Amino acid sequence: MITNITITNIRGFGQTNNSIDVNLKTNKINILIAPNGSGKSSFALAFDSLNRNRLDVETESLYQHDNANIPELSITLDGHTYKASNSNNDIYPVIEPYVINSRLKAKAITKNINNRFAMGTGRLTIEDISICKIPTKNKTFYHYQDLKQRFGRNGKILKN
Repeated sequence: MITNITITNIRGFGQTNNSIDVNLKTNKINILIAPNGSGKSSFALAFDSLNRNRLDVETESLYQHDNANIPELSITLDGHTYKASNSNNDIYPVIEPYVINSRLKAKAITKNINNRFAMGTGRLTIEDISICKIPTKNKTFYHYQDLKQRFGRNGKILKN
């Protein structure tokens, strides 16, 4: 069981108030629910940034967007503490986290009416999801006319 998670220099987590006591079971789905501004996205980003070798956090996701702030993540699992930073990852051999973020976003539009009162409307949107990457068109190593001649006058060949 994971009993403590400490996140340092990732998005909203700096050097202080960055330790979270938890009771998370490994090999089970754990869902994180908390009020706005409590660090859910930073928490998810920390685990999503783990790769086999290190903690790979982009500059815009570092605490205060400062490259001098070295990101770190540590977990306490069954009494042992494992750490990951931008140069190593001791967590990966023990657990392999998988983060699923909701693509649902809330948007609000407010209109000021005659400078007397504001009226707002809200909506939910879903960010685009890229399923696959369409490969660039490759040059063919053959010519249609050459193949048609090779098969003869009555030969049939499909272009695509």
